Amino acid sequence: MAKHKVGQRIVIDCNFEDKMTERELKSLVQQLGYSYSMNKRAKNPANLCITGIGPTLKMLLTRNNYERWRICCSEKDYSELYLKEELVYLTADGDVVLETLDPSKVYIIGGIVDRNRHKLITYNKAKEQGIQTVKLPLDKYIDTKATKVLTVNHVFECLINFIDHQDWTKAFLETCLLYTSDAADDSLRVDLGGRRIIKKKKK
Repeated sequence: MAKHKVGQRIVIDCNFEDKMTERELKSLVQQLGYSYSMNKRAKNPANLCITGIGPTLKMLLTRNNYERWRICCSEKDYSELYLKEELVYLTADGDVVLETLDPSKVYIIGGIVDRNRHKLITYNKAKEQGIQTVKLPLDKYIDTKATKVLTVNHVFECLINFIDHQDWTKAFLETCLLYTSDAADDSLRVDLGGRRIIKKKKK
């Protein structure tokens, strides 16, 4: 089992290499780098672990000196590193809405860039493994008319912000994660102007 350090345990599951193009893998490497840098700067950093690193992804990460990253990086699947009952998979198709973070749980983010080609891929994986699935409470706290497109680093940023504030509205408003469909066409799906279309939901 993976060593339990201080900090909320968060896993980025990269065991989808065969589902991505080289360009998408390069985009994923950038998103992993952003997540790592964000964690280094965080007031309350997570106990971050990147799992399921395949040969091509490993080669691309090596070019970015990931060996120097002071986090867990493993070629193994998270199921080999953590107890099954500890695992919770974050997916847009989750069965229940995530209300808070449980320090005893390990929250998994799907490390895949696929422009939504592979519907339900993370949800189905979790179900096959008998792992609980949850989704972020976006609709409960945020009003938007834009298409919801979440990158790996933005999901991670939401969790880090929630750890700091214990408030989903603040977590989402500090995270740039809602964009137009046009903005989703670039390699990273990033549009900093997206902050302008995020509104606090009226109670």
